[in-house]
Amino acid sequence: MLPVILAGLPGGAWAQQQGPSTDGDQLTEIVITAEKRVSTVQQTPISITAVSGDQLSKEGITDVGRLASQVPGIAMASEGPGRTQFNIRGLSSSGGSSPTVGFYLDDVPVTPPTSQLASAGKVMIDPDLYDLARVEILRGPQGTLYGASSMGGTIRLITNDPDLEHFSGRVQAGVSGTDGGGVNYSGNFMLNVPIVSDKLALRLVGTEKYNSGFIDRIVTNDFPLPNGTMRGDVAGAPVAKVHSNDNDDRTTGFRATLLFKPTEDLSIEPAIFHQRLTTGALSAIDMPPGTMAHYQPYDVPESSLQAFDDYSLRIKYDLSNISLQSITSLLRGSSYVKEDDAESQYFAFGPMGPTGLPTDNSTTERHSSHQFNQELRVSSNDDSILQWVAGGFYSRFSDHLLVRNTVNDLVPIYGTANAFTDVEPDSLTQQALFGEVNYQFLPDWKATVGLRYFHYRFEYQQNADGLAAQTGTFSGAAGAYGLTPKFTLTYTPDKNLLFYATASKGYRPGGPNLPIPTSGVVDCSSSYQQLGIKTEPSTFGPDAVWNYEIGEKAKLLDGRMTLNSSFYYIDWQRIQLQTTLACGYFFTANSGKAYSEGAEVEASVKLGGGFRLNQSLGTTRSALTDAALPGNSPIGQQLPDVPRWTATTSLEYSRDIAGDLTFSALVTNRFVDAQYDYSAVPASYFQKPAYDLVDMRIGLAGGSWTTSLYVDNLFDRRAVTGINRNVAQNNPYYARVFINRPRTIGVTAETEF
Repeated sequence: MLPVILAGLPGGAWAQQQGPSTDGDQLTEIVITAEKRVSTVQQTPISITAVSGDQLSKEGITDVGRLASQVPGIAMASEGPGRTQFNIRGLSSSGGSSPTVGFYLDDVPVTPPTSQLASAGKVMIDPDLYDLARVEILRGPQGTLYGASSMGGTIRLITNDPDLEHFSGRVQAGVSGTDGGGVNYSGNFMLNVPIVSDKLALRLVGTEKYNSGFIDRIVTNDFPLPNGTMRGDVAGAPVAKVHSNDNDDRTTGFRATLLFKPTEDLSIEPAIFHQRLTTGALSAIDMPPGTMAHYQPYDVPESSLQAFDDYSLRIKYDLSNISLQSITSLLRGSSYVKEDDAESQYFAFGPMGPTGLPTDNSTTERHSSHQFNQELRVSSNDDSILQWVAGGFYSRFSDHLLVRNTVNDLVPIYGTANAFTDVEPDSLTQQALFGEVNYQFLPDWKATVGLRYFHYRFEYQQNADGLAAQTGTFSGAAGAYGLTPKFTLTYTPDKNLLFYATASKGYRPGGPNLPIPTSGVVDCSSSYQQLGIKTEPSTFGPDAVWNYEIGEKAKLLDGRMTLNSSFYYIDWQRIQLQTTLACGYFFTANSGKAYSEGAEVEASVKLGGGFRLNQSLGTTRSALTDAALPGNSPIGQQLPDVPRWTATTSLEYSRDIAGDLTFSALVTNRFVDAQYDYSAVPASYFQKPAYDLVDMRIGLAGGSWTTSLYVDNLFDRRAVTGINRNVAQNNPYYARVFINRPRTIGVTAETEF
């Protein structure tokens, strides 16, 4: 309805003046490159949110998860630092091995697929957002320009280029305290060094961040055994030891970018990004009992480590009317996860050891990956009525996974300690050719046509062994090819108003399933019989969506207000649907059809007197309409990890108080509706309640320095952000539930030179 209402306004009404307006009264437009060319948010016929680096700093946003929680149409399932999955417009990524949202650092895709078994699968790296030019979040399939796994949308982190002329630097430090936790601290720096004026410059960025834990790990004596499918009263058991605030985390990161411009038309830009994240334990509590703790029969630490390296080279050469670009990148990732699984082993094997529960009760996962990407593209470089971009893309991804669970208490019973071992070397190769043309066939009308041809092939080998495994070596290969088109019609009746209609297609690759045991100590054959099937498919193919949307972008009140909205319907075919068996194992199959429909609205207005109001609202209805195989999500029910409503309201205030001193204040409220999450099935906890969080911030800036006092989670509300899927095997007794950080009060200071 909103585009229709705006279209019916008298000419110029959306730019109505209320007295004289100056540039300071108008909202600043953010320059973006979402279409592989320079534009602005208001001029681009895509549902997009862009946040500048200055605004990120002003709001104290340091990670993508925090930013995403304020953007309409996007939701996330977070399992703590560095383990967050995003979905946009209701396209849940709970099934399959690839994400539904593309994630880019500049022009480099940094979220490869991986084994379904790996906890690292489908999650995004979590870089600190210090010294970014902007973040762009594109909603809807971006299958033409961004390719695989961008069928829900794309998140782009755009870094600042080195400045060839000016030496500069910034240093930022912060300290805070968390209720029920401890002291947190952070430090960031940026240094820009021109080496040869106008020719060569280096930009360095570094980050060190520590967050104290707030969840205890409690080791008990006489740990109660489950009663049927009910967990024992672990909270009432005698306490042997308490590891307070065990889930601390530490992030270190470094980024270096060298810009070389031997001529005005040629730029060569190599870059390095490194990040390392360690955690002391999962940021998850046990449900039941729901206290701020995880309970164990024996003292088993649950540490984790993630490391990521990105080496890239971007070369750009401008001819008179054409730009040529090459983006080469090499990515390396590794991770280590250790989880307590005493009650899962009891579920799988029954009583063992002196207490009925295994004394060496943990599963470890080691995961490493290597990815090479190459993109070549050529684009028009003028302001003519015909603009275009074309290119090719190649990616080679290899992955090695080792999951091991050794239980010595099994030896007296079964003669072996090998509960489960899986070694998986996998690879995925992708090629694509793409192009997009914009033609302004009338002064107010523009047509956009895009097409991408893709081909991928994955090869897998699964070497499984152990009492809880389908023993053997399983290998194979599969692939697919196809086209992902895009059609957009744009109408711009006025420089302050734009309407668009889009039909676009997106896809994500398929992958293999891990064979599930149907004989021996752990036998899932009866679980298959309950579902009326004999076994799971060895592989699953790609799924695809068609997205149909209309939208508008308006500048109102002589540039003091923007109002952007979009309405969409998505048809999802051959959905990669996850099914969890009663025995605790799961598989993925192309077994259903689904739809997603909804709307996104974003408004920002300068109210006068130094106040600015920002409001976003998203609504999504996403559900299965057909399922050839039974899955975790029933037909007609909201898909997992998809809230029906999201809303963010923020009020900013800024005022010059004396000389070069500026006072600022910000209050933000974030609402996220309830969501389903079946990660812990067969445990009965599968819904994340709605939550409402308030953050506040006040600041003082003067010339070359700024300082801020902030309170995150002002009312100390608990939000369930995710539910853990056990690395070994789910059990029916309890779920590990991830929660947000309690109220945190802190201060930051920054100076520049």
